[in-house]
Amino acid sequence: GTYLVDRLKQPSEGAIMKLESFDLFYTDSEVRCAVEEPHCVAHWLWKQNPERFFFVINWRMFPLQLAVTYSVDLNGALFTSDEPYAVAFRRYIQLNDADRNSKLKVIPRVVEGPWLVKK
Repeated sequence: GTYLVDRLKQPSEGAIMKLESFDLFYTDSEVRCAVEEPHCVAHWLWKQNPERFFFVINWRMFPLQLAVTYSVDLNGALFTSDEPYAVAFRRYIQLNDADRNSKLKVIPRVVEGPWLVKK
């Protein structure tokens, strides 16, 4: 069953990607692509591990920057499985930049905090 049907919680499956790095830093100029910036861990991970696929989420809140880097083996289930999550992911990464940007949106929500931060 599922939680919506039987209200029983089940442990989740293992993560499909490995968290590699979490870079939080101040910068004088906005970093548009963390993989291209030598001071970002994502850059070095990508250069040194050609057998892995890297998924980098780059939060640009100038002058603060956050780059979260995940990786997965290019021969792993994410690239070989016919499971819906794997098929959807492969479709997503094959899109051009404009289409990818229109598909993945993060909408932050602050529940508690000063009024200015909530807005």
